[in-house]
Amino acid sequence: MTDLFMNLKKHAGLALKHRRPEPTSQTPANADGAPFVTPPLLPVCCVCGLVRDEISAAPNHISWIPLKIYRKAHKTQAASLLFTHTYCPACLGQARIKMLQFFSSQQHQGHRSGATP
Repeated sequence: MTDLFMNLKKHAGLALKHRRPEPTSQTPANADGAPFVTPPLLPVCCVCGLVRDEISAAPNHISWIPLKIYRKAHKTQAASLLFTHTYCPACLGQARIKMLQFFSSQQHQGHRSGATP
């Protein structure tokens, strides 16, 4: 069971590595004049709905904000964004706890029924 969570953690870490596209001369600018680049896929937590903002975040720090704030900060329209689903760190922790509880209860039920794990 530990291997399952190690694999989940490994894949979650790989999903965090997101390559930002290069800005072009046609790229709109943020309020501070820096070019804004819409990510090809915008990661959204499938539990709470927060959006991972990698563009405004400081290096080595990823912030999770509501979509409305993301759109306002980057002056984007909802129709121009492409979404993909993931877990924010808080929801991933809760999901991990629930999975541990589920698999633990399944393991105990299997022992009670005489089945081998």
